Amino acid sequence: MDSSKGTALSSRLKKHAGSIDAANNLDIADFHFRCLVVDDIWIPLGENILIEELKPVWNMVVDGFGINDPGSGRYNQARSQWDVLHSGRGYADKLKPGKNTIDEITRLIADFFAGRFQPTSPVDSGDGDD
Repeated sequence: MDSSKGTALSSRLKKHAGSIDAANNLDIADFHFRCLVVDDIWIPLGENILIEELKPVWNMVVDGFGINDPGSGRYNQARSQWDVLHSGRGYADKLKPGKNTIDEITRLIADFFAGRFQPTSPVDSGDGDD
């Protein structure tokens, strides 16, 4: 396997770092990652196993971390829970208010960590890469 081939992983990590860095209540210095470069065929399996095993809050409760700017003409969509909770991405201000308030999202997160929130499946952010 040629691990130098392509830029998909670095592009994706830069995109996610940009979402964290844009948030007005997060510090990128508080985040770390580890990665394992594998053949493309193993990526979905690896992601699914990690999500199922670790149950990250951004995949289970808070949608919208990995979404893209919907683009002009589509700003009538609702703001994601991520953008309600962590405002700062410029395009999110153009979107309609989200379906949940900060207080409602915070309660969902607290319920999740207390074991009172059991989603039936991971949140689908709509971009297929979270």
